[in-house]
Amino acid sequence: MSGTAQWPTMAAKRLVDIAVGIIVLSPIFLTVASLVRHKLGPPIFFARLGPEGMGSPLGFGSFER
Repeated sequence: MSGTAQWPTMAAKRLVDIAVGIIVLSPIFLTVASLVRHKLGPPIFFARLGPEGMGSPLGFGSFER
């Protein structure tokens, strides 16, 4: 029974980990993207259509240079 009482705490900890990760990592990714763009020129982000999944094209974005 102790496993059912712990899941709200574990879910809250996981949510905090994800939020902190996004807050910490997003400025790093934006800094790298701006440095790459400044050094190599645009574009940095690409929108593409990938292989078809379930009968329709799969759209995704990529971060590259």
